[in-house]
Parts: sequence; C-alpha cells; structure tokens
Amino acid sequence: MPVSLDDVDGAIAVVERMLAPAKPEDVAVVLGKTLVMWTPPKELNLQDAMPLYVHALSDLPIDLLRSAMAKVTKSCEFFPRPATIRDQVASEFSARRHTLSRLKAARGKAAHEQALERQRQERAPAKAAEVREIGERLRAMSDGMVARTKAMKGGAMRAAE
Repeated sequence: MPVSLDDVDGAIAVVERMLAPAKPEDVAVVLGKTLVMWTPPKELNLQDAMPLYVHALSDLPIDLLRSAMAKVTKSCEFFPRPATIRDQVASEFSARRHTLSRLKAARGKAAHEQALERQRQERAPAKAAEVREIGERLRAMSDGMVARTKAMKGGAMRAAE
C-alpha cells in the first residue's frame, strides 16, 4: 500500500525537530554545568575557549549534546575537546541525518507515484474512448471482409454454374 504524502511529511517534521540545532546559549549552559567536573588547565582561557566550543557544538541537537556530555563526564579525565564530545554521538547524529535524507527521498517517490496515478486517471476516459473506436474500426473492417468473402464465394459459384 502506498504511503501518503501526509504521513511522510509528518515523519519528516518529527526528524527535522530531532535534528534542530541547539541554541548557542543552551550549549553554553550545558558546557558550563559539566565544566565543574574538571579543573581546567592553566593555559586554557575559558573566556576565549567557550565561544569556540559553543560554535563547534551548536549544530548538535540539545539532547545529543547532553548525552555526549554525560558520556564524556564518565570517560574523560580532562575537559574534552569539541571533537571528543562530538564523537560520543556521531553515529546517532549521522543516523538522524540519514533518516531525514531517506524520508525526503521517499516523499519524492510518493509524490511522483501520486502524479502518475493522477495522470492515469485523467487519461483513462480518453483511453477507453480510443479503445472503443479501434474496436469499432476492427468490427467494420471485419464486417467488410466477411461481405467481400461472401461476394467472392457467390461470384465463384455463379461462374462455376
């Protein structure tokens, strides 16, 4: 059974919400809450580093950022770099983007199939009329051939007499 465009559009909307990037201020709050877990190195100027971290992580959805930070608090001895944080949720982030891509492709296919079906339905009456016309022509041709065959047989019989 074909999937409706409304169903696909609904699924796309859900996945797009799941991919909505975190607001920079929310990224800063999450980082700030977990920063207390580590003593920052003396050479790290948090005033300079925080905007870089926010920029590097703000494309992640907030739920994935929270998950990544929960994971690094359990596994990192020192405050992790943005790449280390991103690595914690890279497969889930990639899976969400892949799902969105597949849904958009499915939407394109469903729209195409609906357009084809609409065209078939629009052409159906014309095709039926064309088929009737061809049938009538074939019947007329057949009737003509039968009449000629009978006439030829009748002429052949008269000639034989």
